[in-house]
Amino acid sequence: MNEKMQGRKDTVEAETGRRAPCWTISESQDAIWPCPEHVTREEAIAAGRKAYGRGFYVGRAEWWWPHVEGLFMLEELENQAWIVDTDGQWLSDVKAGDPRVDDLQKRLQGAVDAWLQENDLQPTFFTVTDVEHVEVQR
Repeated sequence: MNEKMQGRKDTVEAETGRRAPCWTISESQDAIWPCPEHVTREEAIAAGRKAYGRGFYVGRAEWWWPHVEGLFMLEELENQAWIVDTDGQWLSDVKAGDPRVDDLQKRLQGAVDAWLQENDLQPTFFTVTDVEHVEVQR
């Protein structure tokens, strides 16, 4: 696991290497939020009260992860084959909602997840949602 992702191991899914959502704190809503390290909102607020002498912001960090789209992959394969399959019939009966598309998507996603983990390339960036200002009482 790359060093930006280190921290609480209980937030990492062993099978995929994905990080579970967690919480982060910042002195400013517009600042670059630090790497999240708090499992619960309450834990983040407690840390914020210790770290900041005045009010601060707490937010839920959602780690970004690539999503493989099975239908897009099938469309790409059809485009590649178009030069020799000029009637465009190959794969034309496979549509969204088809269990075969779901199966392909699961297999592709699993391969990408494993590859990212094996090569220590897990994304280390996140979005912050559910932001709330917390006042520090003196």
